[in-house]
Amino acid sequence: MLYNQILENIYKKQFSPVYFLCGEENYFIDKIYEALDTQVLTEGEKGFNYDVFYAPEIKLGQVIAAARGYPMMAEKRLVIVKELHRARKDDLEILTPYLEKPVPSTVLVLIYKDKKLPDGRSKFMKALKNNAIIFESKALYEKDTLIFVQQMIKEKNFSIEQDALQIIVQYLGTNLQLIESELKKIFIYLESKKLNQITKELVFEFINIDKDFNVFQLIDALGARDTVNAHHIIDQMSKNFKDQPPLMLIPQIYKFYQQLGILKQNNFTNDKQIAEFLKIHSYFAQKYKIALQKYNITKIKQNILHLLEADLSLKGIHTTRMGETHIMKTLIIKLLSD
Repeated sequence: MLYNQILENIYKKQFSPVYFLCGEENYFIDKIYEALDTQVLTEGEKGFNYDVFYAPEIKLGQVIAAARGYPMMAEKRLVIVKELHRARKDDLEILTPYLEKPVPSTVLVLIYKDKKLPDGRSKFMKALKNNAIIFESKALYEKDTLIFVQQMIKEKNFSIEQDALQIIVQYLGTNLQLIESELKKIFIYLESKKLNQITKELVFEFINIDKDFNVFQLIDALGARDTVNAHHIIDQMSKNFKDQPPLMLIPQIYKFYQQLGILKQNNFTNDKQIAEFLKIHSYFAQKYKIALQKYNITKIKQNILHLLEADLSLKGIHTTRMGETHIMKTLIIKLLSD
């Protein structure tokens, strides 16, 4: 069942006797769990009808005993098993008899945070498929994250500039919990000022990204082979490497050239092809399109080697007398040279 449908049913008080929340993206699992935790029972009802277990510290037989109990002064019992992925696979079968015939007055929530699921042919999984809501929370690609974050912002009745959206995802990655936490600060500010749009300037201010010079602007300058701007940016960034350490900049620049090389080798030239392949918004594919016109495959491969060498020098693996500022400025020269 889809995430939004599960939440809608929970808030309508339409509960399944068993939920199996699994996968590697914790955000959606936690949101469903939190909804069940607040909607199945009131705080007053939890005293006699609420159990939380952690696998593998407990025997799964205890879970069955709790789930088979009848509610006291409430319509439901809520039994939650966290970290079920840490239980031995053979032990999961202990739950099978209960899953084959769950108690209607109990809501059993099994939380299995792992990308590798139990064998679908096992009795345990077959019982779940017949009698449970199974939600698999898969890791998001960058494109999916952009869409989800846009939706998250829209639901709060705000909008966001495309550049600001890309900066959030590039800087915070696909960590939805972190993104939501950071956005809350911006939401509070917008509400206090009666504003409705998240701008690039607000993102830099509230998410502690340098608003004048940062890795995203550096990558844009490198992609366009804008020598003057790239040297100016790295010169200014070098004054504040404590907040933006070179060892954090290198992987992001490396990723850019690596993706550029793949696009070049596959002869992707238009915005749609680039966006679909990299799973990014078509708006941001334009920057890759410009870079593809500026670099040939030989230069891209050379730049990847330059980045690896700089990384080894910064880590002290390659002996050098250069400090990190000198290493980074020399790197920029090499990346932009013919």
